[in-house]
Parts: sequence; structure tokens; C-alpha cells
Amino acid sequence: MKASILPILTAISLLCVACQSNPLTQQSSTATTPNTQTPAATPKTSLPATQTYDLQVNNDQVVARLTQIGFTDDSIVVTMAFTNVSQEAIQLNAKDDLILDDDVYDSKYRLAVPSDNPKIQIQPGTTLKGQFVFLGRLSPQATTLTLTTNSAWYGDRKNFPHVTFNNLLIQRGK
Repeated sequence: MKASILPILTAISLLCVACQSNPLTQQSSTATTPNTQTPAATPKTSLPATQTYDLQVNNDQVVARLTQIGFTDDSIVVTMAFTNVSQEAIQLNAKDDLILDDDVYDSKYRLAVPSDNPKIQIQPGTTLKGQFVFLGRLSPQATTLTLTTNSAWYGDRKNFPHVTFNNLLIQRGK
């Protein structure tokens, strides 16, 4: 008889442990404790939902498509495709100047440069598709974004196409 009681006691103790780790049980017990949060721990402003676009820019060297922008706490992720329509290789980030900026004064987001292709070079007749990650959380006051390739490049733009997607509206939930 003692051997048959042991499995029952084990099952009951496991059930009690499961009750203690249940988030709903913890929520009800902490609801009565005083709020000890500091101002730094207050909830952040919510980020906009992922934005969907169907935009295209054509120039002599590249066809650029922008289809989506997503927002995280640490970055802005832009889904794009670039097709090199020239006869030579092109670079989109020639001087580390593939930039995303918003309409808030001096808010620029730098590209997280891929180690295997830091200048974002594209061979003739090929397409580079992917997600381009720009560092930093979107400013809560921002209403539009502008994406520019080779933004600081002056003079001859041969092999360094300048593409701009202006005034990308950021829709925020209400």
C-alpha cells in the first residue's frame, strides 16, 4: 500500500509546483503589492505597425523598390530590392552614406553595414534583395522618413547611384 501512495503524492506535489509557476496565479498575487517602479521603468511609447509600400525609383544605373518598413526598439528594418541596370558594378553605400532620416531635427539612422558587402556593391544585371537594418529607435515625433543612397557623395556619380525615397509617411495607431 505504501508503494501506491508514492505516485499519488508525487503527482500532487507536481500539480502544486505547476500552480506556483502559473503566470495568472502570480499576477493575482502581485496585483496587491505596492507599485515600486521608477520613472525609467514606465512603459515606452508604442512603435508604429509595419508599414507596407509599393514604391519604385528608376535611374540610369539602378531600379530600386521599397516594399516594407518595420520598427523595433533598436532599429528600423527596410525591405528593398536594387537591380543594377548599368554595365558596371555599382555601390549604394560608397562612403558609408546609405542613410535613413526622419522629419525630426537631426534624426539620422545609420545602416548596420553587412561585413561581407560593406559598400553594398551590386554587379551588372543582378538584383540585391533584402532587409536593410538602420540603427536606432524611431523618434516618437517622426511623421515621415527619407531613405537616400550615396547621400554624401558629391561630383561624378558614375557607379555610385543616388536614389531617394522621400516623405515615406509613417502611420501610427490611435
